Amino acid sequence: MSNLISVSAGSANISDLTGLAFATNLLSLYLYNNTISDVSALSGLTNLTSLTLRRNSITDISPLSGLINLSLLRLEENSISDVSALSGLTSLERLRLQNNTISDISALSGLTNLTGLTLYRNRISDLSPLVANTGLGSGDEVDVRDNPLSATSIDTHIPALQGRGVTVRF
Repeated sequence: MSNLISVSAGSANISDLTGLAFATNLLSLYLYNNTISDVSALSGLTNLTSLTLRRNSITDISPLSGLINLSLLRLEENSISDVSALSGLTSLERLRLQNNTISDISALSGLTNLTGLTLYRNRISDLSPLVANTGLGSGDEVDVRDNPLSATSIDTHIPALQGRGVTVRF
């Protein structure tokens, strides 16, 4: 298992990731459209740079908090509400979290390498953490469509991001 560098197993009815804990040199893991709920087996895969867990049954992403080399993380279409575990993943460049139940995005304020952030269809009202993210600027893209955005987010936060050159879809 230690020789594996990439695994792709979409729509394979996978629910248990236990054996992957031994794939310590894994760089890319693609597990789209499975029945995964527990991601704790991935906590030691610190060489990962790309992780796709789209369309699973994940609620707790805290085991991913130590995957500091991730540049791409796709967690869309799960049941995630708490993204605080992502606050230390400062290498992230692209983060996709659409179709979850996220309301608080304060953990994203320090992810200054982000260039693409997809948050549509969540429960987000306050975009001030994105304004506080000093790395978001010219050429970067943020998608916050289908969220219950506050008037302040629409009238102040989005124009502030756009003024820095961020493309905001809302």
